[in-house]
Amino acid sequence: MKFFTKTSDKNNNGFTLVEVLVSAAIMAIIAGFAVAGFQNFARFQQYNQAVTDVRFLLETVRERAVSAEDDSEHSLRINSSELIQFAGNTYSMSDPDNEVSTYELVTFSADLNTAGSEIVFQKVTGLPSATGTITITGVQYPASTTFTLTDTGVVQ
Repeated sequence: MKFFTKTSDKNNNGFTLVEVLVSAAIMAIIAGFAVAGFQNFARFQQYNQAVTDVRFLLETVRERAVSAEDDSEHSLRINSSELIQFAGNTYSMSDPDNEVSTYELVTFSADLNTAGSEIVFQKVTGLPSATGTITITGVQYPASTTFTLTDTGVVQ
């Protein structure tokens, strides 16, 4: 009696087209999650950098006034997407010494006890011409941070 067994003449050493397509689809989904997570992280970093910059600029401008750099007051102008440092107590758009910092992914709003959005720090004493709050709001990253400028020029 002879037993017959079915043998395959083909070698199955490769992947089928369906296996390749399923693997590619899974990798695309994972890559999509990774890219979305990275973009959100990048937006957070840009927002966080703007928050750090506002505190740093307020403290720097005050320090320049206290040290009487250029024998002048020093000021900070707050626009919706710009922070502008300038010497003196009057802003001039055409002054080449203005230091402008522009931000695309945040907006600034100042709620000061004076009209306008300029803070002038007095020479030597560092006392501010205005007190109140400065709010930084993320455009693409949903967050906001508020700083309070006290009557002594301290940023809280």
